[in-house]
Amino acid sequence: MLFRLNRVAGKLGRARREIRFDWLLRGGGRRISPRIRPISKASEVIERILVDTGPIVSLLKRKDAHHETCKAHLKWLRGPLLTCWPFVTEAARLLRKDTAMVKRLLLSVDAGLFGITTLDTRAMVWMPEFIDRYKKLGAQVADAAIVYLAERDDIGAVFTLDRRDFSVDRTTAGKALRVLPET
Repeated sequence: MLFRLNRVAGKLGRARREIRFDWLLRGGGRRISPRIRPISKASEVIERILVDTGPIVSLLKRKDAHHETCKAHLKWLRGPLLTCWPFVTEAARLLRKDTAMVKRLLLSVDAGLFGITTLDTRAMVWMPEFIDRYKKLGAQVADAAIVYLAERDDIGAVFTLDRRDFSVDRTTAGKALRVLPET
């Protein structure tokens, strides 16, 4: 189901995401989430954005080389940031040496920084075909999952640090994803 932030989605939506992000970096606390309601008109749709592992890890690790870039870009993203379990698992693996960081990753979902969308059983047939199609690039399950979700849910943008793969990857219909941040 599509959702839209309440009437003041522009400034307030960005402000709430900044508050949630700052809250997350400080180590968590009480849950802060935006008020959302189902979309009633097509003109109210805001762009939904899929998020890759790179920005998730960079936003959580202040010493990461891409932390400031991702943090600055996060302020301008209006749509909800959506991901799925392969990305949470991959990010947790990359952060595994710091259990406090893994805890922040998991709390970031509860805090509303990222939304989790599910992969259905059709994905288990679609993703191996995608991996075969892009085997020369070394396509991974997480890459296939993001392109599958983009195709299934008609999402046109991905927030990623992996420009090489996502600038080449296409949906079954040949549709390219808008890669954010744009250079």
